[in-house]
Amino acid sequence: MEQVEFTKSVVSKLLAAIPQFSQLNHADGDYTRDVEIVSNKGDLAIWLGTEDMEITVGLSGVKSSGWHMHLNRFEECILTDEIDKAIRFIQSVLYDKRQIFYSSIYGYTLNDADFVFNHRKPDEIIETRYWSEI
Repeated sequence: MEQVEFTKSVVSKLLAAIPQFSQLNHADGDYTRDVEIVSNKGDLAIWLGTEDMEITVGLSGVKSSGWHMHLNRFEECILTDEIDKAIRFIQSVLYDKRQIFYSSIYGYTLNDADFVFNHRKPDEIIETRYWSEI
């Protein structure tokens, strides 16, 4: 599978499952795509990218740390499973099923609570929020 087919497969299934995504860019003829949803207050966006035939989910915004996660590379997994995993993860954020942590040092993150609190700095303030509050 080439990058263009990979991107079309990912974006079409994503938009069917989560239509509030908006198409953002089509970078330099490499057929990658980033799509995002901006929070109600406009402080944060959750995005999905397809660069290098890999599904990446991340956060961006004024107080974002640039947090992102790479799902397994296409060559090592079944594409439909990875798209479904990305959709379930994003829906868990959008429907307030997953906590979003705000660190006074690092900004917003979607890491697990155990990781966030086990790696907390002595002077760091951690707040728990949900998508609907941001």
